[in-house]
Amino acid sequence: MLTSEQRDVLSYRAKVEAARRHPTDCSLALTPRWVDNWHLRKIGDALVKAEAEGHGRLIINTPPRSGKSQLCTRMFPMWYIYRHPDTEIAVCAYNEDKSKEFSREAMYLLDQDPDVLPIRWGDRKADAERITLSGGAVRYVGIGSGLTGKGAKVVVIDDPYKDRADADSEASRIKVEGWYNSVIESRDPDIIVIVHTRWRQDDLTGYLLKTKDEDWTQLIFPALLENPTEGDPRKVGEGLFPIRGLAVGRPTEELIRLRDRYLTRGMEREWYSLYQCRPHIEGAGFLPTNRIQYRTDVPPKLRPREGRCIQSWDLSTGKHSTEDLDWQVGVCMARDDMDHWWLLDAIRIRLPSNELSLAMFGFADKWRPTRIMVEDDNGWAHMKTWVMERQRSRAIKHLWWSVPTQGKDKVSNAIALQLLMGRGDLIVAPNISCWPELLEELATFPATLPGIHDDAVTALSQLARVAPGLPEVVVSETETKEDNDDFNKQIDDCCKKLARDEYISTIKVNRER
Repeated sequence: MLTSEQRDVLSYRAKVEAARRHPTDCSLALTPRWVDNWHLRKIGDALVKAEAEGHGRLIINTPPRSGKSQLCTRMFPMWYIYRHPDTEIAVCAYNEDKSKEFSREAMYLLDQDPDVLPIRWGDRKADAERITLSGGAVRYVGIGSGLTGKGAKVVVIDDPYKDRADADSEASRIKVEGWYNSVIESRDPDIIVIVHTRWRQDDLTGYLLKTKDEDWTQLIFPALLENPTEGDPRKVGEGLFPIRGLAVGRPTEELIRLRDRYLTRGMEREWYSLYQCRPHIEGAGFLPTNRIQYRTDVPPKLRPREGRCIQSWDLSTGKHSTEDLDWQVGVCMARDDMDHWWLLDAIRIRLPSNELSLAMFGFADKWRPTRIMVEDDNGWAHMKTWVMERQRSRAIKHLWWSVPTQGKDKVSNAIALQLLMGRGDLIVAPNISCWPELLEELATFPATLPGIHDDAVTALSQLARVAPGLPEVVVSETETKEDNDDFNKQIDDCCKKLARDEYISTIKVNRER
C-alpha cells in the first residue's frame, strides 16, 4: 500500500517524463494555470512529428490568447534544446526587444521547476543568446537582424509584423521577405515554425505558400468554427475553448459577444484576421458592410409564415459530387415602411439538384414567401422542370420568378445592392447561423481568389435590383385582411410592370395563396 507521499513522487515522475516527451505536456508541467485543450495537443503533436522526422515546415494560425506563443515560441525551443543540446535554434520576432522578451519568459518558465528540463547551460546566458555546454544555442533575434557566423537548424518565427499597419506596409512586407530569403533560407534549417496573425493574403505565410516549393503544413484553428472541418471535434458555432481557461482561451458565449461587437462596429477585418485566422483580401471593399444595421428583434409582421417576404436564390447545380459544387445560398427578405430591407433568414448549403430543390421547398414552407426569385442560368434550367412538376403535384402555392442577368458582370449586377447598403437600408435579423460566412462574402467582394465565394452577393443583388418596385410591409399598424389583400395586389402590379419592362420574366404556377 503506497503512502500519499509515495503517490505524489510517482505522480511527479510521470509528469516529468511526459513533459520531456511532449512540448504540450511540458507547458502543462511548468504552467499550472495552463489548459490542455485539443488544439494545443494537435500543435504539440505536429512539433513532435517534426522533431522525430528531423524535418518540418509548420504554419500555425490561432486567435489571441489561445496558447500558440506559449507552446511554440517559449516552450518548444527549450524542449528541443534539452533533447538535442548541440543544436542551434533561432527564435525570431518583429523586433529585437520582443524576441528578448520571449527569452526572459522562457527562462522564467524553466525556473518554475528546473528538474523538468535540466538543461546544462554554459556561462553565457544573455537574453539574446543562451548557449549550452554541448555547444548548442538558442538565439533570439528581431526581423531584419542577422545571424552572421551562426547556424540555425530550428527556426521559430512568432509574428513577423508588429500590427496591422506594419502588415499593410509594402516596405515592411518586402523587408520581411528579403530577410527570410537571405537570413533564414541561407541557414538551410531542418525545422521552421511560423506563428502569426493573417492580416493579408500577401503576408509572409501567403508569400511562402505561393513561392516556395516546400511541403508546408498549415494548422488553422478559428475562434468560432464556421464549417465542419476534418480533425476539428467542434460543432459549427462552437468556440476553441469549451469553457473559460485559467490561463488562456475565451468561452463560446464570450466569443459570440466579441464577434457581434466587432461586426456591428464595421470591424470585419479585425475579427476575421485576429480571431478567424483569415487574411484581408486586396480588391475588396466594393460593398459597404460597415453600413449594415443589426437588430435584436424582428417586427411581428416580418416574422415567419406572415406571407410578407420574398426569397432569392443563387444556384450551383449539375455536378455529381458535393465536394465539386459551389455554395448555394438562399435569402429571405422583406421591406418595411421605413424603406429598410430586412434580411430575415438565410441558408448556405452544398447539395445536388434533387436535394437542393427539397431544401428550397423547405425554406419556402418555413417563411411562406410571396415570391421566390432564382437566377436564370444553367443551374435553374437544370432543375426548373422538376421543381415545377413537384410544385403542381403538391399544390404548393408559391410563384417563382426567373430573373435574367442584367449587367455585363457581377460587379454591375451588385450596384443596386451597393446603393442599398450604402444608404444604411440593410438590416440583419438575429440568429442567422450562416451570417458570418455571408458577411465575409460581402466584405471580400469582388475579389476572385481560391476559397472566396460570392454566392450571397448574387442572391442579395438580384433582389436589390427589383427592390424599388416592391411594396413595403407596414409594421407600425394593426394588420387587417384588407391590408393583406392590398399587399398582394401591389405585388401583382409590380410583377406585371416588371414583366412588361422585360426586367423579370414571370413563371406562373399557381397564383392563389
